[in-house]
Amino acid sequence: MSAAGPAWARRAFDRGRSLFAQGPPELRRRLAAVRERLAGPGPEGSIDAALEGALATPFVPLIEAFRADLGLPDEGIVDAVGDATFALYLHLRVQDDLIDEPHAFDPSFAYAAEVLSCASVEAFARAVGGSPAFWSYRTRALGEMASTSAWEIDTYRAMDLREAAALVEAHAARLGRQARGAGHPAVRAAVSAQTRLR
Repeated sequence: MSAAGPAWARRAFDRGRSLFAQGPPELRRRLAAVRERLAGPGPEGSIDAALEGALATPFVPLIEAFRADLGLPDEGIVDAVGDATFALYLHLRVQDDLIDEPHAFDPSFAYAAEVLSCASVEAFARAVGGSPAFWSYRTRALGEMASTSAWEIDTYRAMDLREAAALVEAHAARLGRQARGAGHPAVRAAVSAQTRLR
């Protein structure tokens, strides 16, 4: 991440690079392929460049806005929220590619997605502990995202492209629920973290 980004996000991205080198060789190979898909091939491929856009990682400005509004410091708990959300974003990217672009990742990449999901849960736990409200909200937000994604497949894959394109605007609110999966748990974690600091 560039120097212009929030300090906690730069630290989360730096630490997040280690996610691609975790575990035994069979997992590391798949995680390296995830990194290459995001950043491009070879050492010149930049994971930072791939993730800096607001559309790629909308959670960064969202968390930063809530961090500032809640008066959280730019280090400490917000670092754990950043780590958790970065790993969750990667998990959701792999999951989406498994469904939408099966030529990119074979079914065994579900195991790489699981490693990323576990890293996210562990980091959220560092931020909020056992807060029932947060974990219940996370379950609802990600469950809603999964339900909407399954509905999208059932609805749109049965149509031709023109028919599907004509319905996108009518379904915009429902389709927009997919974007909540990464951002909303992060915001809820920031709120829970602020409560823990009081």
